[in-house]
Amino acid sequence: MAREPKPKEGVTPAQAIAEAKARYKADLQQRLAAKHILDPQEVGGAYNAGRALDTILNGQLRKITAEDLQRFAALAKSLGKKFAGGITAKQIINLAHPERRQRANTEIHYAVPMEIKGSVIHFTTSASPGSRAARHHVYVDFVGLSGATAAPAEEEQLPALARQLATGSIRIDCDCEDWRFVFRYIATVGNYNSMRPETGFPKIRNPQLDGVACKHVLRTVHLLTQPIALQRIEQMIKLARGTLDRKATARLKKAQADDMALEQMARKDWKRTQIETTEERTERLAAARAIRAAAASQAAKTISPGTSERDRKVLVARAQKHIEPLVAMGVMTREAADAMYAQATKG
Repeated sequence: MAREPKPKEGVTPAQAIAEAKARYKADLQQRLAAKHILDPQEVGGAYNAGRALDTILNGQLRKITAEDLQRFAALAKSLGKKFAGGITAKQIINLAHPERRQRANTEIHYAVPMEIKGSVIHFTTSASPGSRAARHHVYVDFVGLSGATAAPAEEEQLPALARQLATGSIRIDCDCEDWRFVFRYIATVGNYNSMRPETGFPKIRNPQLDGVACKHVLRTVHLLTQPIALQRIEQMIKLARGTLDRKATARLKKAQADDMALEQMARKDWKRTQIETTEERTERLAAARAIRAAAASQAAKTISPGTSERDRKVLVARAQKHIEPLVAMGVMTREAADAMYAQATKG
């Protein structure tokens, strides 16, 4: 089998982290130099119409009006009540734009936890085909680390603590333009941004304040409950406990980072790697259960009364392959399965 092509990393973790710092600095400088930002005071009504800033309504570019400001203020106020500090990975996926989820599935194939620094894990992700960037940098701040560090848990209980952190409240950030210009304001008002705040209302890119995250964040948070990330979260807990240093750092080696990226790219088409909402997952599993139940029923019916004892055993074993997973999933009771086997083994 041909080996998967190498990801576009080509850098050491130290180089990737230096790149991320440079991008963050450039982003901050660009933001400080911006002249056409709609700030909180203006959203609150102190807007000088002489500035003649633009917004988007129904896809059309036009000048901001007093009515726009009232709508912007109401949206921001409503958003601020929606999140009580932090957001969960499940919320991010469920509230994301369907188009962002689709692009994360088809374009962003890996997220690698490059560095642990205190309660933050710095991930690098692949970039979209044709992107000017070779990679993007996503930061996940685990809000509950202090509690996990102080919890009186033994070594064997750390995996459970890691999963608790992975499914609990987090704060996030990404260096891509989609996050910077579309979602960082939402994350700031919703109090789930992990890096610099954004007080400028996205009057052009996202005046309706729709969605919560970019495709790079979606790929990253989808990974949080998988072994690659859970092992790093467990390491983060151990590091915090062992050093009592809020900024304690641990970094991957280049070979480890490359292996993680290659492993994810090799299974990019697996169903488990697909980012789906809770509702989509429920519907998919229900459909799968229905198909398997029908297959199990059909398998049991293939054992006719005249079947020889030898063939009967073969057919029962074949039926068990379909029926036992249904018992494990709770779709069929053990009693019902045993009754089917007893019926099938009668002479």
